[in-house]
Amino acid sequence: MIEELKKKYAELEAQLHPQCRQLIDGWSSLQKKYSQDFFEYTVRNKTIKQPLKTASLSGTKIPKLVLPKYKDWGDILKWQLQENVPGEFPY
Repeated sequence: MIEELKKKYAELEAQLHPQCRQLIDGWSSLQKKYSQDFFEYTVRNKTIKQPLKTASLSGTKIPKLVLPKYKDWGDILKWQLQENVPGEFPY
């Protein structure tokens, strides 16, 4: 039974478009990148550091950008194909 499931899993995974597979595989790194305190990127050999959180009057850190906490491949892929985050194509 387990072998059949593994075989079916491999078949379905092989049917995924390579770009879709890349979006699914990169989801955890995208979440990690936007959950940090600062977002760093380089333009013309200069590193720019943007804060990703702001502080409330009580000192609570409030994120400026919140990604959904999806775990299911279908939800992750659907969200990434329909939505966008700052700094990612198409900007």
